[in-house]
Order: sequence, then C-alpha cells, then structure tokens
Amino acid sequence: LTSLAGFVINMKTVIALVAIFHVCGDASRSFLFRKHINWFLVVRFGSAGIILSVVGAFLTKYFNPMTIKGFFGLFLIVYVLLHFLGKKLSFKQEPKTAYLGGMGAGFISGLIGTGGPIRSACLLSFHLDKETYLGTSAMIALLIDVVRVPVYLAHGYVTREWLFIIIGLVFVALTGACVGKMLVMRLSHQHFIRFVYVALGLVGLKFFWDWVR
Repeated sequence: LTSLAGFVINMKTVIALVAIFHVCGDASRSFLFRKHINWFLVVRFGSAGIILSVVGAFLTKYFNPMTIKGFFGLFLIVYVLLHFLGKKLSFKQEPKTAYLGGMGAGFISGLIGTGGPIRSACLLSFHLDKETYLGTSAMIALLIDVVRVPVYLAHGYVTREWLFIIIGLVFVALTGACVGKMLVMRLSHQHFIRFVYVALGLVGLKFFWDWVR
C-alpha cells in the first residue's frame, strides 16, 4: 500500500494514511489470532519498537524517506536471495534478536511507514507456526503503529479532507484481515513460509525501484 499510494500522494501523507490503515489491520489480526499470540516476543519486540517508532516518526520532518526505502529495499532483496540460494541470513533464537528486531522495525516504521519486513525476518528465526506468527506479528505491529499515528497528525500530514479515505481504509483493513485468515488456513506451513519470503522480495524490489527510477 505504501508503494502504490506513493505514486499519487505526497509521501509523508502516504506514511500517515498507511499507519492508520495498519492500526486497523493490526487490531483485526490480533483479535482473529488472539489465542495464538506469543506474549514473550510481543513484550520484547514491542518495548523496543515503541520508543524507536516515535523517534523515527519525529525524524520524518528531516529525512528523505525515499533514500531510506532504497537501502531498505536492497537489504530485503539480498536477504531473500540468500534464503532461496540456501544461504539464508538467519538470526539467533534469543531475546536479543527480539529486542534488536523491535528496534529496527519500530524505527523504520516510524521513518518510512513500513517496518514489517524487518519484523518478519526476525520472527521467522523463532520457527513459529503460522497462527502464532500472524497473531504475534500483528500485536507487535499494533503496539508500534498506534504510537506513531499521533506524531504524524501533530506534523499535519493528514487533515480532515482525508476523512473519507480513512473510513474506506478502515473498511478495507477489516475485510482484508477476515479474508486473509480464511486464505492462510488453507496453506501448509512450508507454503506459508515461502509466501512470506516472496512477499518480502517483492516489497524489496518495489522499494529499490522507487529509489533508482
């Protein structure tokens, strides 16, 4: 959504709108997979991510988000290529990974609006089943996203003229979460993991292309 909306809307407004969309989607997925949330990881990812998310959101006034997206996209491309070549970048299954992953995801979320790929890369190292992965990832994202929205609003990135767009995004987020759950339950664990890596690769290509074109 960040990449597509960036074609027609000012990037800083896009970041704010997508953050509101994410909060709705995060809340929906957290509720749908609430019985599978790994709170050990949520506390560690979230505690680090919340602070850095606010820092990143404040810095949007001073940094060019497109440059950061370019380097971030390059990282994702290399990460996914290493996985499919059998030399995947792996993180140790330890609390430090959760803290560092939360810091990275929070900061990037606040700065460019999309920290999910870093969160995904770190969570994959904990070998969670797909329901636990989705519920845990959604709750972490909710904690990070909900604190950065007020910062964007304070910067004036979104005004009342976007109200109807926001209402539409809320509806899409809720519908997408329900449809997504039905689709995910039909996938095997291996197919789900492969799907996540492919999605990360596509995001990386899009971010890098936006930067170099």
